[in-house]
Amino acid sequence: MGAKNNTKARKFGNSTYAIVTLALIFVGVVLINYIASFAYTRIDLTEDNLYSLSDETIDLLENDSLFNQPVYFKIYLAGDLPGDLEKIRLAVEEKLNDFRRYAGDKVKFEFIDPNGFGSEEMNRKEQAKILNEGKGLRYSDFQLESSGEIKVKTVWGGAVVEYNGETKDYIHFFSPNTYPPQADLKSLATQAISNLEYNLIHSIRKVIQEKKKSLAFLHGHGELTDK
Repeated sequence: MGAKNNTKARKFGNSTYAIVTLALIFVGVVLINYIASFAYTRIDLTEDNLYSLSDETIDLLENDSLFNQPVYFKIYLAGDLPGDLEKIRLAVEEKLNDFRRYAGDKVKFEFIDPNGFGSEEMNRKEQAKILNEGKGLRYSDFQLESSGEIKVKTVWGGAVVEYNGETKDYIHFFSPNTYPPQADLKSLATQAISNLEYNLIHSIRKVIQEKKKSLAFLHGHGELTDK
């Protein structure tokens, strides 16, 4: 009788231990997620630091004297996208969120579906504004094969950049073109993602810089020479 009681006690003890262990693990996972919700960080293990910002980029983003007004990115790479282009969209969002870690509200952005303005007529009107008679953002046509049928997907793979309420620049994440069904979209996405930091920070630097001042020299009145 005593042996049976001991066996029952051991089983009860093991069950209690298992329950307590599971409860502690659950509490630990919840606590880690709670702490992580207040801090965003990402460890870059890629060989070429693909997901790390350069020191030069960080210096510019933190420079309040040079970069003191918001730059607004209207990104038209949105809507129903092929898988590899969706990777680019996600990478753009992550990169701009990285920028915001250092620049705060000086970097603003939104994703806009160029086919989401309510009607075909409205879509055409808004897309004409984006295109700006060929001087603005240009689109690409992707020929996608599905069930033996070729369908054309028009994608506006870029962003309009505004500063002080005016359109100042356009960024294309990949070359506007017509891409056939055999196009290597995986390589296209990889190249676009690797160039993201340069393209975005180059645009910021371009729109915030003041007009370069000219230096003139007078001649013929006894002034110092150019040298």
